Amino acid sequence: MENNLLKKRRQIIIHIGMHKTGSSSIQKTLDTNLNDKDFEYASLGPSNHSGIIQKVFLKNSKRKSSIHNFNSNNISEYRKILIDNFSIFSEKTMILSAEGIINLDVNELHDFKLFLDEYFESIKIVGYIRTPASYMNSAFQQKIKAGFREFDLNKVHPRYKFKFEKFDLVFGKDNVYFWKFNPKIFPSNDVVLDFCDKLHIKINPKNTIRVNESLSKESTQLLYSFNKFSNLENNYFSHAKKRNHLINLIRTLGKTPFKLSNKLLNPILEQNMNHTKWMEERLFDSLKETIKNDDFSIKNEDELLDINIDVVTNLSQLIENIYMPQLHTCSKTSDKVILLIEALYQQEVKKLKNKKINHILTKTIVNNNPSLLKLIDIETINSIIVETFKLITTELESQQTQINLNGFGKFEIKYINEQKRIIFTPCINKK
Repeated sequence: MENNLLKKRRQIIIHIGMHKTGSSSIQKTLDTNLNDKDFEYASLGPSNHSGIIQKVFLKNSKRKSSIHNFNSNNISEYRKILIDNFSIFSEKTMILSAEGIINLDVNELHDFKLFLDEYFESIKIVGYIRTPASYMNSAFQQKIKAGFREFDLNKVHPRYKFKFEKFDLVFGKDNVYFWKFNPKIFPSNDVVLDFCDKLHIKINPKNTIRVNESLSKESTQLLYSFNKFSNLENNYFSHAKKRNHLINLIRTLGKTPFKLSNKLLNPILEQNMNHTKWMEERLFDSLKETIKNDDFSIKNEDELLDINIDVVTNLSQLIENIYMPQLHTCSKTSDKVILLIEALYQQEVKKLKNKKINHILTKTIVNNNPSLLKLIDIETINSIIVETFKLITTELESQQTQINLNGFGKFEIKYINEQKRIIFTPCINKK
């Protein structure tokens, strides 16, 4: 009997984005809701596989250092995760989605292909191509979310030939498929349905997940002002989860669409016309687009930094129990924005920390007494326990140091008077 571990899988389809073409929606949907007997989504941790691919195949240490949670000592572990997933034989076509693969150079991409050749009989590359001006609008926002503080639009042009020609060179043009990103003609205007339709993947339209990553003009102005004038180099950008949590809060401010004016975009589009023409020939389709100027279009950096005072007021309302007398001494709007975003960040960090502590407390109590609350889900248990301890704090005798709660166990009590907080620590019996 032939060892299945020695057989190659039939095919892998690698989705490479491009960036800002609904990749997150595709990734989250397939990772969560793919239920087609002929396809499987690679199980590599996060639904976006960019991180692990870049960690294994990027050779330049400086480029690797920008990857979230990268540890050079773990490269063999990352590689093992890929091998474990790829080496198990299956007739199903595997789908891998990683727009970060675009960051590999030709040699790194060649190494990636040689690695894949060991496990797959067929390798196909697929990706959507967005028109240059609309891409630049979206990519500029993405840069700002990552801490970008330069008003340099040359850095957000898609440079199609530089980014995509290498896939033809390494995998062969016949194995690389580029599609124009045009949601207006997609089924229900949904990129996930279009992606699945093109690859003959069966998906229930009700099960698609749409991820909206765009920012309003107002929220973009706030973040850019903070980036531009804050002295904290590593501020909230150093931790992806906390950063994204903060950005999602700021995202709620303002409803004006973010748009760069054609006076800003046209010179850069002209300078890079060779890239656009190359991609049009490769796509057999036009990438021409109409760039309309609206009253709210950003014409220069000064306009991006010109924040309406009402937006600053709305930002302050996101901060609970706000008491910041220093705001009244700020003559510049940018200074107020920095103070408010830093305060909002500290507030959200504290919330995340408290949530983690509450979960640890819940887990300890449930583990000590598994029969307690056994028919209730963990989130509800967490809420019950947090509310229980809030109530207990109102009933404690002055400076009480221990408490024994029937069912929950024994707890040491620590008072932090300055913050008017009480910490409960489960007492663990030492054998």
